[in-house]
Amino acid sequence: MTAAAFADTRPLERPHLRVTPGRTALVLLIIVIAVVAAFPLAWMILTSLKTPQETMQVPPVWLPATSRAAYSSLCAPSPSIVLARPRTNGPPSTREATTAMPERSSPAGV
Repeated sequence: MTAAAFADTRPLERPHLRVTPGRTALVLLIIVIAVVAAFPLAWMILTSLKTPQETMQVPPVWLPATSRAAYSSLCAPSPSIVLARPRTNGPPSTREATTAMPERSSPAGV
Protein backbone atom coordinates (compact mmCIF):
# COMPACT_ATOMS: atom_id res chain seq x y z
CA MET A 1 0.00 0.00 0.00
CA THR A 2 1.13 3.50 -0.67
CA ALA A 3 1.43 6.38 1.75
CA ALA A 4 -1.37 8.19 -0.09
CA ALA A 5 -3.87 5.52 0.98
CA PHE A 6 -3.16 6.25 4.64
CA ALA A 7 -3.02 10.04 4.25
CA ASP A 8 -6.76 10.57 4.68
CA THR A 9 -7.33 9.69 8.35
CA ARG A 10 -10.40 11.86 8.92
CA PRO A 11 -13.25 10.11 10.72
CA LEU A 12 -16.16 9.17 8.54
CA GLU A 13 -18.96 11.69 8.66
CA ARG A 14 -22.56 10.62 9.00
CA PRO A 15 -24.94 12.03 6.46
CA HIS A 16 -26.93 14.93 7.87
CA LEU A 17 -30.60 14.05 8.34
CA ARG A 18 -32.91 16.97 7.89
CA VAL A 19 -35.70 17.49 10.39
CA THR A 20 -38.88 17.64 8.37
CA PRO A 21 -42.49 17.74 9.56
CA GLY A 22 -43.14 14.33 7.98
CA ARG A 23 -40.19 12.73 9.75
CA THR A 24 -41.22 14.31 13.07
CA ALA A 25 -44.78 13.04 12.65
CA LEU A 26 -43.46 9.55 11.88
CA VAL A 27 -41.30 9.49 15.02
CA LEU A 28 -44.22 10.71 17.15
CA LEU A 29 -46.49 8.05 15.64
CA ILE A 30 -43.95 5.33 16.44
CA ILE A 31 -43.67 6.58 20.03
CA VAL A 32 -47.47 6.60 20.46
CA ILE A 33 -47.76 3.05 19.07
CA ALA A 34 -44.98 1.84 21.39
CA VAL A 35 -46.69 3.35 24.45
CA VAL A 36 -50.06 1.83 23.49
CA ALA A 37 -48.44 -1.57 22.93
CA ALA A 38 -46.55 -1.45 26.26
CA PHE A 39 -49.54 -0.32 28.36
CA PRO A 40 -51.08 -3.81 28.93
CA LEU A 41 -47.75 -5.21 30.10
CA ALA A 42 -47.25 -2.30 32.51
CA TRP A 43 -50.85 -2.70 33.78
CA MET A 44 -50.29 -6.44 34.43
CA ILE A 45 -47.09 -5.79 36.37
CA LEU A 46 -48.68 -3.02 38.44
CA THR A 47 -51.78 -5.13 39.12
CA SER A 48 -49.67 -8.05 40.31
CA LEU A 49 -48.18 -5.79 42.98
CA LYS A 50 -51.58 -4.62 44.29
CA THR A 51 -53.64 -6.14 47.07
CA PRO A 52 -57.02 -7.67 46.12
CA GLN A 53 -58.78 -4.61 47.54
CA GLU A 54 -56.70 -2.28 45.39
CA THR A 55 -57.39 -4.28 42.23
CA MET A 56 -61.16 -3.89 42.61
CA GLN A 57 -61.16 -0.25 43.67
CA VAL A 58 -63.08 2.26 41.52
CA PRO A 59 -61.50 4.53 40.30
CA PRO A 60 -58.47 2.28 39.81
CA VAL A 61 -55.33 2.70 41.87
CA TRP A 62 -52.43 3.34 39.50
CA LEU A 63 -49.54 2.74 41.90
CA PRO A 64 -49.87 0.15 44.69
CA ALA A 65 -49.44 1.32 48.27
CA THR A 66 -47.29 -1.67 49.27
CA SER A 67 -45.33 -3.72 46.81
CA ARG A 68 -44.70 -6.86 48.88
CA ALA A 69 -48.16 -7.47 50.31
CA ALA A 70 -49.43 -9.28 47.22
CA TYR A 71 -46.50 -11.71 47.20
CA SER A 72 -46.28 -12.38 50.95
CA SER A 73 -48.70 -15.30 50.76
CA LEU A 74 -46.55 -17.04 48.14
CA CYS A 75 -43.64 -17.41 50.57
CA ALA A 76 -45.73 -18.70 53.48
CA PRO A 77 -46.34 -22.46 53.73
CA SER A 78 -49.74 -23.49 52.47
CA PRO A 79 -51.84 -25.93 54.49
CA SER A 80 -53.70 -27.08 51.38
CA ILE A 81 -50.63 -28.87 49.94
CA VAL A 82 -50.08 -32.27 51.54
CA LEU A 83 -46.86 -33.93 50.38
CA ALA A 84 -46.76 -37.12 52.48
CA ARG A 85 -50.25 -38.44 53.10
CA PRO A 86 -50.40 -42.25 53.17
CA ARG A 87 -53.21 -43.82 51.20
CA THR A 88 -55.22 -46.52 52.90
CA ASN A 89 -56.58 -48.31 49.85
CA GLY A 90 -54.57 -50.91 47.94
CA PRO A 91 -51.98 -53.42 49.06
CA PRO A 92 -49.14 -52.32 51.37
CA SER A 93 -46.62 -52.34 48.51
CA THR A 94 -48.46 -49.49 46.75
CA ARG A 95 -48.92 -47.50 49.98
CA GLU A 96 -45.20 -46.89 50.37
CA ALA A 97 -44.82 -45.95 46.72
CA THR A 98 -47.53 -43.29 46.86
CA THR A 99 -46.67 -41.53 50.14
CA ALA A 100 -44.71 -38.72 48.43
CA MET A 101 -47.39 -37.87 45.88
CA PRO A 102 -49.25 -34.55 46.31
CA GLU A 103 -52.95 -34.50 47.06
CA ARG A 104 -55.05 -34.03 43.94
CA SER A 105 -58.43 -32.35 43.81
CA SER A 106 -61.20 -34.24 42.10
CA PRO A 107 -63.41 -32.47 39.53
CA ALA A 108 -66.98 -31.66 40.57
CA GLY A 109 -67.10 -33.78 43.72
CA VAL A 110 -66.15 -37.06 42.08
